[in-house]
This record gives sequence, structure tokens and C-alpha cells, in this order.
Amino acid sequence: MGGRHHQAGFGHAGLGRPTVVVRVRPRIAEEEEANEGCVVAVRGTRVLLPEGGEAARDRELAFDRVYDDAAARYGPGEAQDVLFRELVAPLAEGTLRGYDACFLTCGANGSGKTYTLLGTEDAPGLLLRATEHLLDASQHLPDIRVFLSVLEVTHTEVLRDLLRPTSSKCLSGQSDLSLLEAEVVDHPLMVLEHPTLGTFVSGLSEALCYSVADVRELLEGCARERALSAVSVADLSCSHVLYTLRLRHATADAGLGLGD
Repeated sequence: MGGRHHQAGFGHAGLGRPTVVVRVRPRIAEEEEANEGCVVAVRGTRVLLPEGGEAARDRELAFDRVYDDAAARYGPGEAQDVLFRELVAPLAEGTLRGYDACFLTCGANGSGKTYTLLGTEDAPGLLLRATEHLLDASQHLPDIRVFLSVLEVTHTEVLRDLLRPTSSKCLSGQSDLSLLEAEVVDHPLMVLEHPTLGTFVSGLSEALCYSVADVRELLEGCARERALSAVSVADLSCSHVLYTLRLRHATADAGLGLGD
């Protein structure tokens, strides 16, 4: 992302090949105060990484797309909207046609992965935008329901269901799970293989999505649970979270996964 950081995203839906993109974020306040410049240069769909030194040659990396937020000077939420329209909306449409799809973010700490997926109140992230897109579509499709699951993989490879809070401190007044109808199976999480469904996590709870506002509050509860259960900074910085939106129909299921 910006200042010092950039992030890569990977998207795939249906029979199309995976798409690899880079998003360069603008400098944050601390970087501007320190007068730090952007350490990458964007040339179309190529990113130049200066190696330093007079004899060193810059490395040039090519991607399918490059989004340079630092140069584009988007207004609040505009950059998130562009990413959703061009990258995630086609994946969501593929899910409505019965294809599984995924969108993964990777990058250094502070590169903007969580911001890209979750965003802020003024600039919703890709996850909430995808939820809204699927909920709007489900109103015009009979027998379609949208479910959300949130799985954390810690740096010690422990699986945690963030929809099942282990601490009452993560709840604000009432249980976030009371907002949605949650399907909870009370046994340890296990990664299993199914001959038709493929890889899945047995015991992972799902919440039926009614509205974007409900899902936003539920995700805030998941973030509190993740923060309060962390023993050290490494627990947060080295763990990963997989958000899955699953469409359930009377005859078939399809899913859209977004990973941080």
C-alpha cells in the first residue's frame, strides 16, 4: 500500500483465471509528518521497486491491474467503490449464478488489508458492499438466503469461530448473535473434505443475513472478540480471517470468500 506499503489481492470466480492486483495506499498522517515519500512507482499495470544505490537496478513487477490511491486522489469511499465494481461485483454475480468465488488480500502490517475488506462507516469495505449486493439480488430471486461465517486462523494454526464469542466483553449491551439467526454446532472445528462441497470447516457457525446494518454490527462484535482474545500483538498481526458469504437455495449452494 502507500508510504511504505502496498498490498496484493487475488480474485477468482467460475472458470476464469485468478486475477492479481495491487493497491497502493496514500500516506498516513505519521508518514506525512515525517516527510516520507512513496517507495514504489506505478507505470500502468507495472510497479517499480527502487533497490537503492547508484549501481542498483529497479525491480519491475507486472500485475493484471494496479490501483494507485495515492495518485488518484479519490474522495471518501470512492476508491472502495471502484475496487468493488471492478473486482468483487463480478465475483458476486458469479456466485449468484452458482459459482464459488474468493478474494484474498495479502501485504505487510499497515498496508490496508483490513481497511480494504471492512472499511469504515464513511467508506464501507468490500465485504459489506458484497453483502449489500447479494442481499439486494436475493430480494428478486425466490428461495435465496445469504449466510455469513467468520473464521480466524491464529499464528499457531488454531481455528476460532468469531461468531461464537468467548468473552462477554465483546458484546455491547446485547449479544450480536441475537441480531441474526445463527446456526451453531457445538463441537470442535475441523477441516474436512467433502466429495461434492470440497474443503469445509465442520462446526463453524453461520448467521443468516437480514440487512447490511445487522451484518456491520455483527462484524464489529467479531473484531472485538478477536482483539480481546489476543494474547500478544503477534496473535493479531500473524493471524488470518476468512469471511464467507454463502448463498443457500433449495437446490444448490454457492459461496463468496474474502480473506485477510
